[in-house]
Amino acid sequence: MAGREITVDIAFPALHGSFGEDGTIQGLFEMLNMPYVGCDVASSAVTMDKVLTKLLYQSLMIPTTKFIHFTKKDWEKNKTNILENINRELSYPLFVKPARLGSSIGIAKISTQSGQSDLETKIEVALYYDTKILVEEGVDPVVDLTCALIGNESVTPSLLQES
Repeated sequence: MAGREITVDIAFPALHGSFGEDGTIQGLFEMLNMPYVGCDVASSAVTMDKVLTKLLYQSLMIPTTKFIHFTKKDWEKNKTNILENINRELSYPLFVKPARLGSSIGIAKISTQSGQSDLETKIEVALYYDTKILVEEGVDPVVDLTCALIGNESVTPSLLQES
């Protein structure tokens, strides 16, 4: 109903992906001075961007896989140079990822360097979903772990979940 006023005690954003996990909705809540649960704007924005997350890890000396990142504009101007740089700097298997999407959309694994045309195709697919791309070395054997955290000053971790 238009013009009806409602009171919100606290927002519980249960959104996945863009506009839900990237700091956008958190920013709206803060502009409205509305309390909400979960991460704040900055932590949401940084962790939704895989490139920013890896750069943060590097700056804090936290081990992370080797990677290369570039934009759609870079790709359109220097596709050959980017592919050469990937093959010179990184070891296979490789993962190609849209930088600012969830953990499965547009992600592809390239097993060997003989899959050069496959690498190019997978980059093009990732560029369909995002204008910023991450290419990183794979880890073998790979294990996917999830750990929830609760708290601010005194953080309590959950048990690890392996998927």
